Amino acid sequence: MSWFSFEKKNLGRAPLALLAGGALLATAACSGGSATNGGGEDSGGSGETFKFTLAHHAGSGGVQAQEMEAYMEAVSAATDYNIDVTYYHDAELCPPNEQAMCAADGRIDITQVLPTYHPGEFPMSTVGSLGFLDIPDAAGLALMDLWGSDDAVKAEWESQNLVPLFPISVGDYTLGVNGALESFDDMSGLRVRAIGASAASLASVGADPSALAAPEIYESMQRGVLDGWSIPIDYALTQGFEEVTSHIYDIGLGPALTSMFAINADKWASLPEDLQQTFLEVADDFAVEAWDTYMVPTIQDLCVDAKSHLEYVGVLEDGREDFMATGLEITTKDWIDNVAGNKVDDPQELVDRYRGKVDDWEAKLSDGFVSTAAACGSVL
Repeated sequence: MSWFSFEKKNLGRAPLALLAGGALLATAACSGGSATNGGGEDSGGSGETFKFTLAHHAGSGGVQAQEMEAYMEAVSAATDYNIDVTYYHDAELCPPNEQAMCAADGRIDITQVLPTYHPGEFPMSTVGSLGFLDIPDAAGLALMDLWGSDDAVKAEWESQNLVPLFPISVGDYTLGVNGALESFDDMSGLRVRAIGASAASLASVGADPSALAAPEIYESMQRGVLDGWSIPIDYALTQGFEEVTSHIYDIGLGPALTSMFAINADKWASLPEDLQQTFLEVADDFAVEAWDTYMVPTIQDLCVDAKSHLEYVGVLEDGREDFMATGLEITTKDWIDNVAGNKVDDPQELVDRYRGKVDDWEAKLSDGFVSTAAACGSVL
């Protein structure tokens, strides 16, 4: 691998699952909260304290917040340095569309960077938004591999004074509707809230996409203005959409974006080399374990709470392969048209390399993989 080693390392720390449910969430659950932790027995360091501010726009109890905060806990457990982190949840310190720039200019040290929020600054990295893959984390891992192997991709992050450390798990977009679907032909005429790649792809099978704001989905479903929605299932269920939805389908959309855990480059350069190495080694584990450790249990918990409303959650198979192929073709063409001339010399060649890395990661992660639809369906 150009960036991550697929083999797990023994870092002298607790397993991720223990960190996910243990002291971290108790010490850092509140906005503006601070957590200071000592290190593991096998780690280096002098006992010196390093302070970090970490801001994100995930809810304080959400799956991405758990992952980011557990990562910092794991770093702390793997080093003898004292790691003191102050957390800012729910875009408290910087709005979502400014958080990357807040980290770039040093107002915060660490954040989640979504390249699709900043296409002018990260044109090459927006290739991770193409979607249409079966294992969502393969998108971010492939993008991280590009960062590690492509000087031009690395340069666009350097130009923003940011260093990506690992991709944060992002749920795949699902389709929620009232009533059962037998095949993709049944989508014809459905009024569906969808944006971006989801909208164009659903339109290709006859659906009528509408770019309503997410907060308007619930009432629009309730009033019959919408027949369905396309959005990650974890978001949908935290918003109570199961109350106005009977069936949720995995239709192969995949994730519509990537989310990278990144640190201000000046802050990174100020850290001792052995602490940097600890950050990277822990990131290596998180990159391949986080889906099973955080996403799957969170989806299952949400679906247990929603089971009295939902009749079915699963994969819509009939027509799926053709839909995914057409959708990828549509989104790839749109992406190439959008980035051509914007610091991307050969967009098609970049897409081909990126999709090759996606295929590689899907092959590595496929054994025992549990999709969001399977995770939810298993508890209904």
